[in-house]
Amino acid sequence: MRDYQDIIAQILNCAQRNHGLPKTRLMYEVQLSFSQVKEYLKYLQQVELLSYDEESRVFRTTRKGKNFLELYNGMAELISGRKREKYADTDNI
Repeated sequence: MRDYQDIIAQILNCAQRNHGLPKTRLMYEVQLSFSQVKEYLKYLQQVELLSYDEESRVFRTTRKGKNFLELYNGMAELISGRKREKYADTDNI
């Protein structure tokens, strides 16, 4: 199950990986309903993690959004690394 941060990271990653995506394509890529993706896009623009290019009609990950992804990925690695260490320790008992 995805949480709020996972969905945000997915949206930002898709927009970055594809050098910008229209709303409908983002909706399908991250598997959200139209109303859900609309709310996420509104929020991500408000906090400046995502920008909208009116000329090309695509959403793009901003520099701040890229920083979020770096931090998010770092935390995911830290958490998964700790889980592996914890399980490794119990194997030696």
